[in-house]
Amino acid sequence: MSYLFTAIVFWAILKWDEAADEKHHYRWLIFIAFMIGLSIGVHLLNLLTIPALTLVFYFRKFKTTKKGIVLALLASFVITAFIMYFLIPWIPKLAGTFELFFVNTFGLPFNSERSSISCYCSD
Repeated sequence: MSYLFTAIVFWAILKWDEAADEKHHYRWLIFIAFMIGLSIGVHLLNLLTIPALTLVFYFRKFKTTKKGIVLALLASFVITAFIMYFLIPWIPKLAGTFELFFVNTFGLPFNSERSSISCYCSD
């Protein structure tokens, strides 16, 4: 699955490169971000496509210089580090905090979001 997500993201990067001059080219970038987000649940390998994405974006949208390439790589490393060390660990902590808040403060039962969904599905 990890290789599948990586292949899909890399294919989408190439498709965005073809459609970068069209009107709605940002939908490919949104699709890439969505697929990277989904793939994090499988394996972190797909984060290695972020430097490739930033370089393709840089070469497509800006005039190429050595300084620009270094800045694009630096930006890709910052984005990857932000995702790895901030988003991935803190989103489950935030979800746990919300769970504790709603259970302890409002007195809702554990997994109350699942029980409300199951009520609608049982009809």
